[in-house]
Amino acid sequence: GFLVDGIGPRRTLYLCLGGIALGALVTALADGLVMLAAGVAILGLAAGLYHPAGLTLVSANIAQDGKGMGYHGIAGSGGMASGNFIGAGVLAVLGWPHLFGLYIFLPLLVLGYQWFAVRRLPLVEPHTAEPTTEPAPPRRWAQVVFAFAAAALLGFSYQGLVVFMPLYFGENLRLAGMTEEVLGNLAAGVILLGGVFGQFSGGLLAERKKPLRSATWLSAGAFAAALGGRFAGGWWTLAIAVGMAAAVFATQPITNSLVGRLMPARHRGKGYGLASAINFGFGSLAGSVGGWVAEKTGLANVFVLLAATSLLAG
Repeated sequence: GFLVDGIGPRRTLYLCLGGIALGALVTALADGLVMLAAGVAILGLAAGLYHPAGLTLVSANIAQDGKGMGYHGIAGSGGMASGNFIGAGVLAVLGWPHLFGLYIFLPLLVLGYQWFAVRRLPLVEPHTAEPTTEPAPPRRWAQVVFAFAAAALLGFSYQGLVVFMPLYFGENLRLAGMTEEVLGNLAAGVILLGGVFGQFSGGLLAERKKPLRSATWLSAGAFAAALGGRFAGGWWTLAIAVGMAAAVFATQPITNSLVGRLMPARHRGKGYGLASAINFGFGSLAGSVGGWVAEKTGLANVFVLLAATSLLAG
C-alpha cells in the first residue's frame, strides 16, 4: 500500500510480477527445506504487492467501479480455478518442481505485456492527486471499519475453502483412476468456478444503492450453504460448496469498491493494502484453527467453523 501511494500502482505491479518469477525460480530449483522456504517467502512477498496495486488501478480508472471489481474478480477466480486444473495435470504427469517452473514464465509474459502495451496508456494513478484538506465525516470511517471487518471474516471463510476443500473432497469423493490429491485439486477448481459467478453477481450488486445490505444477505447465504455442506455428504456437498464459494466471492467486489470510494485518493493504496493484509492475515488463521477443529472433531466440522465466520461477517 505504501509503495502504491509512493511510486504508483503500475511500478508496483512490475515489482510484483518480477518477484513472482524470481520466487518461482528459487522454489523450482530448491534442493532443501531452506531454499524451498526462501522461494515460497519471495513468492508470498511479491504476490502480496498485487492487490493494493491492481485494485487501486481498477477503482481509479473505471467509472462503475463495482462492476470493474466484479470483472477483476472474475479474472482472479478464473485464474485460481485454472491453476488447480493445471496443477492437477502437471502433478499427475510430472512433479511439483515442473509446476513452479511453469510459473517462472507466466508472470514474465504478463510483465512484458504491461511494459510494452499498458505502460503507454494514460491511466489515472491516485498517488499524484492533490491532498484533500476536508475532514472525513464520521459515518465514512464507520463504513471503512465495517469493510475491513468484513474483509477479515470473509478472508477466513475464503482461506478455509481453499485449504480444506481439496482435503475434504479428496477423502470423500471417488473417481476411478484418480488419486486423492488429483481429485481434491479438481474439486477445488470446480468450487472456484462458482467463485467466478459470485464475482460477476457481486459486481452488479456493488452498483446498487445499498450494497452493504446485499453483503449481509450474501453472508447469510454462505452461512446456510456451509451448514448444508456439513450434513449433505458426497457429491451434494460439492454442489453446496460451489454455492458457498459463489456467496463468499460475491462480497469481494462490494467491499473492494467501498474501500475505493471511502478512502482519500492519495491514501487509496494504503487502504487496499490494509484491507488485503487484514483479509489474508486473519484468513491465514483458517489453516491453524480449521486444522485444530478437523483433528479434534473431524474434517466435516470445518464447514461449521466456516458457517460461524460467515454469520459474523453478516
